Amino acid sequence: MVFDKSGIGRLSFIGDSVIGENVDIGAGCMTVNRNTNWEKIQVKNGKTNLSTNMKKLGAFVGDGVVIGAGNTIQPGTVVFPGEIFPACYSVVHKK
Repeated sequence: MVFDKSGIGRLSFIGDSVIGENVDIGAGCMTVNRNTNWEKIQVKNGKTNLSTNMKKLGAFVGDGVVIGAGNTIQPGTVVFPGEIFPACYSVVHKK
């Protein structure tokens, strides 16, 4: 789901993700939507890991986020509102 006033650059894959308002995603970005071993996706909420009971789930990107070109965002990652990531930076699910 992509909310209003958000832009996604060409050659990007935004799989099974929620993209907030006013998000700018550069060209060639990817939200990975499954683990290579097909394990269920975990989402970190503060200090707690939550099981989604899903084998395919992308990222949750908050309002006003800027993600530079060529980034990869791991499954279940939460990107908080207003964060800015430079080009070619890998956004990972922090354990």
